[in-house]
Amino acid sequence: MRAFRLFLTVILTLSAFSCAPTSNEIKTPPIKIYKAGYGFTPFNEPGWILKNPDDKFAIEITKQGPTPNSTYAIQIFPEKIPLFGKNDSFYDYVISNYLAQKSDPRFEVINISAQKYENDKTICVELHFKSIDKEPVKREQYSGDMILESHGYMCRHPETKDIGYFINFSHRYHRDEVSISVEEMAQKVLNTLDFIEFYY
Repeated sequence: MRAFRLFLTVILTLSAFSCAPTSNEIKTPPIKIYKAGYGFTPFNEPGWILKNPDDKFAIEITKQGPTPNSTYAIQIFPEKIPLFGKNDSFYDYVISNYLAQKSDPRFEVINISAQKYENDKTICVELHFKSIDKEPVKREQYSGDMILESHGYMCRHPETKDIGYFINFSHRYHRDEVSISVEEMAQKVLNTLDFIEFYY
């Protein structure tokens, strides 16, 4: 587990992964996956592929979208963060770090935002990112740019308060393709996540 990573780098890397079927395809109905400090139940639908089954900290899951170049991705991983005395210090730290990130030059940022998020699990910051991928990695030839949109949260572990969790859903799609609501999907991811005792 590393210290506070650049979230955009992680999003952009996973969005380009292949979604070809593998032995790591998640069976339905899914079984809850337990990692360091949390458990997550994948969506009860076929086609989701676990990219890192041996990683004890992170979950990275991808699925083929409705077109050959379209992909969905779910990412959850812990990050070492400072131990804050006040909740507002956590909010300020996450928001300032997220908004200060620099994207790869191949991506033209359309929107990036971060704000406090109220929920009954722990304290979180809600994160949103949308960009144009000017040089997308493609499985099928297509002349146009693609859109990469992600929505997620940075949440502090409720007991181990120097650990934060990046929880994200992203969708890469063509400009003329109808996008799903990444906000709604990210909320579903957060709703199925439970915090447990953290371990290294």
